[in-house]
Amino acid sequence: MTEPPSQQWCGFRGPELCSGDPLRMGGHCTAPAAHTAPAVHMSTPASRHCSAEGGTLTTSDVTTTNESTVHETDVTPVSAGVRSAYESYGNLLREQGRIDEAAAMYERALTAGVGYAAFSYGDMLTDVGRYEEAEVAYSRAFHLIGSENRLAKLHLRMGDVHRAERAWRSGIGEGDSDAMREYGSYLFQTERQDQGLRLLEDAAAEGNADAHRVLGEAYGELGRVQEAEQHFRLAIEGYDVHAHIELGDLLAQSGRVDEARGNYRCAINLGEDVALAHFRLGLLLARQGKVQDAEANLRTAMELGDEDLRHKASEVLTTLR
Repeated sequence: MTEPPSQQWCGFRGPELCSGDPLRMGGHCTAPAAHTAPAVHMSTPASRHCSAEGGTLTTSDVTTTNESTVHETDVTPVSAGVRSAYESYGNLLREQGRIDEAAAMYERALTAGVGYAAFSYGDMLTDVGRYEEAEVAYSRAFHLIGSENRLAKLHLRMGDVHRAERAWRSGIGEGDSDAMREYGSYLFQTERQDQGLRLLEDAAAEGNADAHRVLGEAYGELGRVQEAEQHFRLAIEGYDVHAHIELGDLLAQSGRVDEARGNYRCAINLGEDVALAHFRLGLLLARQGKVQDAEANLRTAMELGDEDLRHKASEVLTTLR
């Protein structure tokens, strides 16, 4: 791989900052009688891939087949689809601001054994400032799933760095690669870059695709463009679709605009951070003088994005008129 020319890199916040734009950055029940049922063969869906050559979406021909033996003692009285629906409905109610109703739905999900619902529950309670209840929810996630990562982030948000770091270290001691990634990212951003990079590399070695993406951001901020590109591509191979946007930013900075455009389109086609991908693509097209296409993407970003992104897209549209 040829190393891209050295460029100014704006790090975790994306290339538009170079021009001053402040963008972003279970339980189960036991049946009375137990016996082994026939083996069940389960095929996972074919994986979706996107080629950055034009941003075309493809579906691989490879499917994987897992063979497992199902015991009646492992069956819950609530189907998997219904259990998942409890959390999804809770998420919908949360978006509508119906906090108490969402809390009740998350409780039903947890009772049905959906341990990851505790993360959504804790996030919601954190957002509304109910920190003590959030801590209880994240603690439940730890007991159900074995991850203290969200609990650490809650402590950090509350300003308790010591408890946050202790929770991260506990998670790392249990082999939690998410805790490695988050703690590594925190250390990198708090002037302990060497320690942070080591933890991020450890998380990536455990197969954590998000760690590859964060490493790409970190190496980009350090001006180590070739290493940044390598980690973004490894993140994409690990199905971290958001890495398409980050790689697009890096390639755009390096003057490789066709590849950048293809990666933004991949993110759009794969349905990940679509509003942000349209915004970044609109910026790139605007710099190329393709005003009509730029305006179309920026308007889509305004339609799909949050208030902050809508404001930014509106500002750029104003400059194009």
